[in-house]
Order: sequence, then C-alpha cells, then structure tokens
Amino acid sequence: MKQVVILLFFCLVQTESYAQNEKITTATIDSLYVKALNNRFDLTLSSGYISLEPTAESKRIKNKQVSNRYKFPSSEELKIRALQEKKTIGLIRLGHKIISNDTIDINLTNVGYTAEQIKHSNGIVVSNEIFAISCGGTKGYQPSMRFVYDKIKNDWILIYNSSTETEN
Repeated sequence: MKQVVILLFFCLVQTESYAQNEKITTATIDSLYVKALNNRFDLTLSSGYISLEPTAESKRIKNKQVSNRYKFPSSEELKIRALQEKKTIGLIRLGHKIISNDTIDINLTNVGYTAEQIKHSNGIVVSNEIFAISCGGTKGYQPSMRFVYDKIKNDWILIYNSSTETEN
C-alpha cells in the first residue's frame, strides 16, 4: 500500500511540473497576434490601412513588428475620426482561445464603430458610441487562425488560416 501511495505521489508531481513548464504567457499570445496579423494576406494586400480596436491586446503589440498596414488608434482618436467622417469605421478586434497547452486559436473579428454626438435642448452634448460585430456564420466556431506548438522546432506553427481557405 505504501508503494502505491508513493507511486501516485510521484505521478502527480511529474504531471504538475509538466503543466507548469507548458504555461502559456502573455508574451506568447502577443507573438501569435503579430504572426496572425502579418499572415492575413487579405488584410495586408488591401488598399489603405486597417485600424485595430483599441484594447489591451492591441496596445501590447503596438510597438512590435506588425505590418505598417495596421494602425493602432487610441479610443479618443477613433472617436474623433468617426465624428469627423460621420460614417462607420471598420476595425479588427483581436481575441484568442486557448484550446490546450499546444494549441491556440487567434480570432480577428470585424467590428463596425460609429460615434455620434447628441445635443440636448438644455445645451448638454452627449456622445454615443456603437460597436457592431459581424456574424460568425452558420458553420459554428471557426477560428481565424490556429497555431500548434511544435516541440521539435520549438516554435508555434500556423496550421489553419481562414483567409486562405476556400468555400465549399
């Protein structure tokens, strides 16, 4: 009985140490955001530039090696631009889903942003901001990109890119 308890103890310790070694860090997620943005050929080849929604994720990768096709406006800059242009501005929202220790989905979602000012009769001006998120379709959850960790190469490999997939 004592041997079984000792064996179980060592198995648990081994499993726990493996799980700690495979912890996914914010730096890892940020590097995958950069890879995902730089691998979206449909976005990088389009005319003009693409704005990213001002979130904690986009602020973290702002100064990393992201294609110069992407702009990182602040919330205030975005609001001023929307008010001046008086139209909906297209943004990309960054998101991720950790599937397992060696699989991470990066999601780049299209978001429409509109800002308007409403002037009340008492002179108060109120700003109204509207975020519209595009429909994901009827195929269920489909990530924009899926990365898998290759232990031999010691690197994250892109195995699925929705921008290069053809419709059936």
